[in-house]
Amino acid sequence: MKLASGHLDASPQTPLPDTVGASVSGLRIALILMGATIALPAFVMGATLNGAMGTRGAIIASILGGFVLACIAAAAAIVGAHSRLSSYQLILRAFGSRGGKWINGCLSAVMVGWFAVVASLFGDAALRAGGHLLPFSAEAWLAIGCIVMTATTLSGFRALDILASITTPMKIVLLAATVYVSFSKTGGADLWIPPAQPGLSGPQGVSFVVGGVIVGALLTPDLARLATSRIQAALACFLAFAVGQPLVLALAGIPARLAGESDLVRIMLSLGLGLPAILVVILAAWSSNAYNLYAITLVYRTFSRAATWKLALFGGSLGGALALFGLARRLTPFLLVLSVAIPPIAGVYLAAYYIAWALHETPVARSWRPDSLAAWLTGVAVAGLETPLGFSITGVTALDALSVSMLAYAAFHFLFFRPGLAQQAAALAHAACRGNTK
Repeated sequence: MKLASGHLDASPQTPLPDTVGASVSGLRIALILMGATIALPAFVMGATLNGAMGTRGAIIASILGGFVLACIAAAAAIVGAHSRLSSYQLILRAFGSRGGKWINGCLSAVMVGWFAVVASLFGDAALRAGGHLLPFSAEAWLAIGCIVMTATTLSGFRALDILASITTPMKIVLLAATVYVSFSKTGGADLWIPPAQPGLSGPQGVSFVVGGVIVGALLTPDLARLATSRIQAALACFLAFAVGQPLVLALAGIPARLAGESDLVRIMLSLGLGLPAILVVILAAWSSNAYNLYAITLVYRTFSRAATWKLALFGGSLGGALALFGLARRLTPFLLVLSVAIPPIAGVYLAAYYIAWALHETPVARSWRPDSLAAWLTGVAVAGLETPLGFSITGVTALDALSVSMLAYAAFHFLFFRPGLAQQAAALAHAACRGNTK
C-alpha cells in the first residue's frame, strides 16, 4: 500500500486509521531512525567517546548505551503503534487540550532551534569539504541545504522513506570506507591501546551515549504510529539504537583515534577522500534535518489547522533564518537547557498511556491535567538540581528525569486524579437517580 502524505493531514487529535498504519515495516522505520542518528553531531560524539575511553572502552559503552536507548525507544514506539498517535498527540491527551498545547509549543521552539543548529553545522562542514570545488560561502551552502531539507519534508513521509532507504546504507558505506583507508595508511597503530588517563569511566561513557540520544528515542511514536504492528515498531527501535547507533559511533571514532583529529570532514580530506567527505556532510545533514522538520510539522499540527505544507515551509524558513543570521550558535546553550525538559514530558505521556491501557481507563477530555503538570515539573526539578547538588540516581540526568516523572505521575494520578474521577462519577450517578425519581 502506498502511503500518501495526505494521510498525515488527518485531524491532529485523532489516531491514524489502521489501514494507514499497516503500511510501514519495521525495517523501513529503522532506516529512517538510523538516517536521523547518522548526523554531524554523532560524528563528534563518536570521536569524543573514543578519545576519552579508547577504542575497546568506547565500543563497550556504545553497545551498552545503545541497548538502554533501544529499550526506552521501544517502550515509546509500542505506545505509538498501539494508539496510532504521534508524540505530540499523546502529549495533548496526557496534559490536556490547553496544557498540551503549551508543552508542544515549548517542544516546537526546541526543535526549530536544533534544526537551525544542524543547518549551521552543515554550512560550515560543507564549506570545508566542498569549498575547493564550488565557490560557495558557508551561508550559501546553508541556504541550499535548508531548501533541500524543506523540500524533502514538503513531499511527505514517502520522501523520508525513500531518502532513508538510499542514504542510510550510503552513509554507513562511506564511514566504513573511511575506517578502511585509515587502517591502510596507519596500519592501525595504537588503536587498541587505552588512554593513560581515561576521560570517562565505563558508567560515564554509557551515560554519555544515552544522554546524547535519549530525546530522539523518546519521540519514536512519530514514526511508530505508522508501523505494521507493535512488534515491528519495537524491532525498528532495536535495529536503530542497539545496532545502528553503536555501529555509527564506532565507525566515527576509529578514524578519529587513528588520525588524532576529532573532525571527521578534516580526517576524510587528509586521507584524500574529498568526494566522500562532501557526500557524508550532505547526506548526514539532509536526512537528519528532514526528519527534524517532519517532527516539527507534526507539532505544529496540534495547534494549527493550516495545511501541512505551509507548516513545514514555515518551520524550515524559521530554522533557516535562525541559522543564516548566526543565532543558532547563540541558542545552543539555551537549547541544551530546554532539552532537559523533554525526558520528563515523555515520562508523563508514557506513564499516562500505559496506566490507562493497563486499567482500561477511558480518556477524559480536559483542558488541563494538574497531575501531569506536577509530575513533569518534578522531573524537571530533579534534572535541574542534580548537577548543582552533585547527586544522580542512574548516572544519566535525562534517564533520571524520565524515571522520576513517570513515578511522580503514577503517584499523583492514583492519589488525586482517579479519586476525583470516582467522585464525579458518583455525583453524576446520584443526579441521574434523583432525576429518575422525579
